[in-house]
Amino acid sequence: MTAPAPATAGAPAARGPRGGLTGTTTLVAASHGTSSPAGQAAIAALVRAVARRRPDLDVAEAYVDVQQPDVPTVLAGLQDKARVVPLLLSAGYHVHVDLAAAAEAQPGTTVSGALGPDGRLVRVLARRLQQAGLRRADRVVLACAGSTDERAVADCGQMAAELAQFIGQPVAAGYISATRPALKDAVAAEQE
Repeated sequence: MTAPAPATAGAPAARGPRGGLTGTTTLVAASHGTSSPAGQAAIAALVRAVARRRPDLDVAEAYVDVQQPDVPTVLAGLQDKARVVPLLLSAGYHVHVDLAAAAEAQPGTTVSGALGPDGRLVRVLARRLQQAGLRRADRVVLACAGSTDERAVADCGQMAAELAQFIGQPVAAGYISATRPALKDAVAAEQE
């Protein structure tokens, strides 16, 4: 059996101390994928950091869209159990449908929840706003990818509400696609 193809050309998959992707539960870090080189580098660095932090696990990188290898391909290359961890900030179609189907097709595979909503993400967002010079009079719009899946939209709304509570000022959610308000409309509304 061969290991899954590297996530990006020339970049080896992150691995645990056994050097392979078999013999234990493998953590499959599943991100959306992007055509942005900076985004690709950020995800690859995150996966490497997880592998360093958890040397007892084999860690593989996979994608639900845009990049290869996709999650079913990575899972098909494993001999043992896998835990798919969605590197997604909300749980929508990719988590509930794509990743669930991929896990169901591979015995011994489970899927964790998405990364958000989560108080740790709220604190990171608040820190970034502070670093950007957030003032009390500023209006905040949380830019969300958007989804046709209502669960993902609800997660984004929850993140906006939690961020608002944490920073003590209103936060609106705006969406890049698939749902309303569109990000540009949410920003325009906050500028009125």
